[in-house]
Amino acid sequence: MVDLHIHSHLSPQGLSTPLQLVKQCQARKLGLMSVTDQNCARANRAAERAAWENGIAYISGIELDSTYEGMHVSVLGYGIDYDSPDFARLERHIDKLSFKASLEILEKTQVLGFHLTECDMWEASKEHFETDSWNGELFARVLLSNPKFREHPLLKPYRTGGSRSDHPLENLYQDYYAAGKVCHADTPYPDIHEILDLIHQNHGVAVLAHPGLHLYKGKAFLLRLLTLEIDGLEAYSSCHTPAEAAYFAALAKEQERLITCGSDYQGNAGASASPGDAVFAPDMDPEQETQRIAERLLSYIFCNTSHRKRA
Repeated sequence: MVDLHIHSHLSPQGLSTPLQLVKQCQARKLGLMSVTDQNCARANRAAERAAWENGIAYISGIELDSTYEGMHVSVLGYGIDYDSPDFARLERHIDKLSFKASLEILEKTQVLGFHLTECDMWEASKEHFETDSWNGELFARVLLSNPKFREHPLLKPYRTGGSRSDHPLENLYQDYYAAGKVCHADTPYPDIHEILDLIHQNHGVAVLAHPGLHLYKGKAFLLRLLTLEIDGLEAYSSCHTPAEAAYFAALAKEQERLITCGSDYQGNAGASASPGDAVFAPDMDPEQETQRIAERLLSYIFCNTSHRKRA
């Protein structure tokens, strides 16, 4: 099995060290993995070494935030030169933007009647590498776990038996903190063209992450994205339904793009996915499909990065 979308503690919501991730992947009998931290490439060296020492093949990775037509789009980069100073510069820039957005989200959350403070959020984020970057997922976790909000009426749908209790963390985030929702704060991420250039200039392959999360923008939006220099689609994701997985796999083949798979695992106890938990199309053998994914991606990285280095 293969998992090409895993987050370490260097991502805003990641909790596991690179070595811990490797051990978790080993326990799930994965043969190939990639740590794709959000706007951060620094876990790759430790993850790569630990993976090879524990008998798991490794592809360097990163997940980069970008904007396209005013909308937020996540792009995965594989086979990147993770020591490139380009990624360190981008990380510092986005850290500054993220802290400003964090304060705006906190203020909007307070307006809803949740009396959170900066100290509350620093305490909640102390397990993470970035303690002063608080995204919507962290706010959702804090609200649902804080005893003083146990009876808050806005949270009743997310409690056991409530209408949104099937995946309370994800649903609370989508209802209040996702783009266009009342507590969302826009972060002026780089234009997607800049992000695609950054990945390709550093010998990487660019893959659109969990395209199912962009469905609300419409199929036409997705097709416009595919006119750009995007090398593949993460068709098989824990964020997708089996029907969506089948659709995106077919679209990738139609558009002659790579297909990848990933759990988007972040190490949260409340998360719905574990390493290796991508969703596949109905009637598909995940073992055979991930083997094809691994072979094609590794071949594509080798051929294209060699070409770019010669160029």
